[in-house]
Amino acid sequence: QDLAAPPLAPVPAPPFHPARASRVLHATDQAMLLSPSQPIHALSATDQLRLLRQAGRAFVEATNHREVWRALLSALKEACHFASCSVLLVDDSGNYELAVMACKPLGQRFLQQNIERLAFEVLRAGLPPVKLPQVAVRQVLDAPDTINDDAALQTPPAEQIASFVTNPLVSRGHMIGLLGLADEQWNVFSKDHEAFLAAIADYAAVALENMRLRQAEQSLW
Repeated sequence: QDLAAPPLAPVPAPPFHPARASRVLHATDQAMLLSPSQPIHALSATDQLRLLRQAGRAFVEATNHREVWRALLSALKEACHFASCSVLLVDDSGNYELAVMACKPLGQRFLQQNIERLAFEVLRAGLPPVKLPQVAVRQVLDAPDTINDDAALQTPPAEQIASFVTNPLVSRGHMIGLLGLADEQWNVFSKDHEAFLAAIADYAAVALENMRLRQAEQSLW
């Protein structure tokens, strides 16, 4: 009883999250680090409903994951500004599959931070832990054709994430992954953007789960 308890092992800090910057930095440092820009691309309720219907039709017509990603990217690009859209899926065995759709060239550091933040959100959501090296090697990078033109290729790649938002992908009461948006600019996502992301994530989750069931049925045949 008189023995001193052994010292606790140091716990590494979680990946940096912009929302927690105000708790760590002084006001002057925060003002120097963060841009005072305001959220952009605000949509009316009518526009949001139109985009949801458009995405819903595209999801129904999709025959593979790539078409689901493109439909998702098309709707989200009109709703808000972002550098990348990520779909992280997990199967019943705890294996992850990550697809990253780029809206502009992405640097290696940006991609690394994207995986780290998704892994952190996975832990918060109660999903199986992500093995970062495996996901990093197996991630699928996709981009629309417009990113391959001369103007886009001359644009400096995004090197650091300043804004990040995620929403669970839930189908039939079961969480099958996460949908995330990331950008190098600060404060580009508003509450309206988060609400729209949550709505379209429900559509995407149903489409992805139906596609998984369809593929399972075809494998049985």
